[in-house]
Amino acid sequence: MRGKGPVLYASILRCGITPAYAGKSALRIPLLSCRKCGSGEACSYVGDHNEDSKTTFATAITQTENGNVYVGDGTQDQPYQCVLSKGTYYLATDLVLKGPPTLKEVGCIYIDSDVTLCLNGHTITIIDDRDAFDIRRSVEGNPPTLTLTDCKNSGRITHGASNETKYLGNGVSLHQSCNFIMYGGSITGNTTTGGVNTTWRSGGVWVQDNSTFTMYGGSITNNTTVWNGGGVYVGGSGKFYMHGGTISGNSASNNGGGVHISSGSTFTMTGGSRITGNNAGNGGGVYVGSDVGYGNSILTLSGAVQIKDNVCNGTKGSNGNYSGGTTSNVYLRSGKTITIGTNHLSSNASIGVTTQNPPTNESIAIATGANLDDKQYFHSDTDENYLFYVTSDGTICMTAANVHDHPICGASCSHNGSGHTNETWQPIGSAEELTAIQNTPSPAVRSSASRRRTPPAPRRHRSLL
Repeated sequence: MRGKGPVLYASILRCGITPAYAGKSALRIPLLSCRKCGSGEACSYVGDHNEDSKTTFATAITQTENGNVYVGDGTQDQPYQCVLSKGTYYLATDLVLKGPPTLKEVGCIYIDSDVTLCLNGHTITIIDDRDAFDIRRSVEGNPPTLTLTDCKNSGRITHGASNETKYLGNGVSLHQSCNFIMYGGSITGNTTTGGVNTTWRSGGVWVQDNSTFTMYGGSITNNTTVWNGGGVYVGGSGKFYMHGGTISGNSASNNGGGVHISSGSTFTMTGGSRITGNNAGNGGGVYVGSDVGYGNSILTLSGAVQIKDNVCNGTKGSNGNYSGGTTSNVYLRSGKTITIGTNHLSSNASIGVTTQNPPTNESIAIATGANLDDKQYFHSDTDENYLFYVTSDGTICMTAANVHDHPICGASCSHNGSGHTNETWQPIGSAEELTAIQNTPSPAVRSSASRRRTPPAPRRHRSLL
């Protein structure tokens, strides 16, 4: 491992950062602005972080041509193995890894204590039917956290292939109330064939057992599963918070090409996060579903989030995204709604919606907690000309009826279109306009015009300066 420090030092100088421990194989950079370090942008202060809070990536990980992996100055017991204890690490070379032969039930990199890793532009390729990262607590330990970043914005976690047959496994799997925080890097090209009786239900990230996945940046792309959640599967009371980054080009044969939210689990999406170009049997972008008796699944949206251009039964294009088929962005099972976050939606937000039962004149609730501006960011995934309106309690409804707005109060009419036609409301700006309108009544009310009294002249108000 000795001698790797100057190579890494030179690469970091090109990023515009002087390492605090130059010459000692240590890299000290702002954790969240890591992948922006060459752009001159200020830290975004997300995740309880500020410019005074730095992370020292103290230990380099490298691999030789014969497969031996060195963590710091020490080699692993066997080739293609990588065991990480508590600490902060960075990749100095690409890694090709297999799972530990004596532990068949865990992934290739088993995380049971707090680990922070910078991919540093390198790739971890798994050549085994195992998850790449397996995060779970030890028998006597606390739930661990894996923190992932990438200062070069080109690092990847992926599975390789043998004779054109893809090795199987998740990019990252979480168990037993553990945590995964992602600031950068790409989880890409992972495949699973699991079903209801197996642990493999997502290609990219599998969140289970009350665990939490928090995503601030990076990408989850080109992952596939024959079950649910091509990009991210959230189940078993798991929680997924997406504050930034992109989920695109993933596919699930069943439900949730981008994200699948299972019973009793939550997905909160904020900021400028994007879920686009994914594919599934149902819910190409996000599938919101709950089985009776197993708890509610909750999708909360706010900010300039975009869930658009996702499809069902589409085909993959040269850009890695899916198109064709049937448009399907957020799929809501019967009785499910989206929750609008307290900060509400903002400019550039775009959310397509498909409901299990198509709307009728009676309308279907699709979101709660909304204000009058929020409805403009929703659209129907179908070619039907469905309309959206907001009720007095903040519920956004989708209907096939003739809904129209009342410009005076700004609220939507709740009639189903069969009781009356649209009305044109003309503002009156002066007493003269009011008098003119009264003196020229419409034919429908001309017979009653003689019974109207002329309104009194408006009172004059004196301004007090």
